[in-house]
Amino acid sequence: MVSILRAVGRWWLLAVVALAVAAGCTVAPVENEPLPVLPERQPQEEDAPVDVPTPTTCTDACSLGFAECDSTEAARVCEDDGAGCPRWTTKTCRPGSTCLGAPDNCLGEAPVCTDECPTEGAKKCEDDSTAGVLECKRGTNGCLAWSPGASCAGNSSCDRAKNDGTCKAGCTNDVGCDASKNGATRCSSTGRSSQRCEKDAASSCYRWKIEQLVPQDCTGTGPYSCSGASAKKVCTTRQIGACTAHESKVEACSAGATCSGAGVCKVVCPPSDGCGPTTLYKSRCKAGTTTGRQVCIKNAAGCYVWSDTSACAGGKTCDAGLCKCTGCMSGATCVTGTSKTACGADGAACKDCNAYCSGFGRVAQSCSIANRVCVCSQAF
Repeated sequence: MVSILRAVGRWWLLAVVALAVAAGCTVAPVENEPLPVLPERQPQEEDAPVDVPTPTTCTDACSLGFAECDSTEAARVCEDDGAGCPRWTTKTCRPGSTCLGAPDNCLGEAPVCTDECPTEGAKKCEDDSTAGVLECKRGTNGCLAWSPGASCAGNSSCDRAKNDGTCKAGCTNDVGCDASKNGATRCSSTGRSSQRCEKDAASSCYRWKIEQLVPQDCTGTGPYSCSGASAKKVCTTRQIGACTAHESKVEACSAGATCSGAGVCKVVCPPSDGCGPTTLYKSRCKAGTTTGRQVCIKNAAGCYVWSDTSACAGGKTCDAGLCKCTGCMSGATCVTGTSKTACGADGAACKDCNAYCSGFGRVAQSCSIANRVCVCSQAF
């Protein structure tokens, strides 16, 4: 900086002298007049050394956003730990759901159902059984529903005046259940229990007793929702006692398909680049190579794609989708006096006309790529 100021000072002095001479002034010569010495720049506060933080070394690295099942009840998600490092974080599944290979089903996916009751653990009397008690429970689909609870003991019945699941002394026959129907079966009005008409051992009353619990996780049959990007939830049915159970299971989409909407798996094919029904099994030369060859195929997902590249063997070169000898390439010519080549129908069956003709004691005079023949001279 000091040297720059000195240089500027000299130029400024010369400029003043030039102006004085132009104005008719006499300027006394100045020989090596020393320039004023500028003080050296003192260190400033901003020059103080800056502490550079030591780069964080990340361990237990994972791909941000990736999730996988950690157990039946939990999944682990790769998240930023706040220091710039990806870390696995374990998260418990939402109530009523499990992981079982589908972390999205365990974590934030909203249930595809509607709560039937207000509070988990609430109780009420069953409509079609005097001893029956229903309890509000969360199903495997994540929603609350009225499910069979512990029935009232013999010679007692659910207190309908309170309708909170408490029992009172005394009983009467259930509607549709009497001595003539003893042993008959039916499905409860909620569809969640298969019941049998039996005589109460502690009284003379006939009651509908629960034989089997029946899951009702979904309605209808077939796909109804997605479980991640590559799987769908399907509602299946089976007979349990007198009831038809509706259970949800996860099915993977076919290879290359993704799930959307109401459990619809669709294949999104990549751009075909000229490969399609009309060019199926036709071949092409791989761009950027001289020996690479590809064939138009239909893959397992139903998409038309070019196959993996295979190389022409035997020193041949790909031309118009076929592996050919160099002398058989499109536009090649045969020149008399040089090595001449006759080509097979596809350009692959090559032969040296000189060698071919000498085998007959003759000399190759010419060859025809178009006609694929060697023309030999007359006998010696």
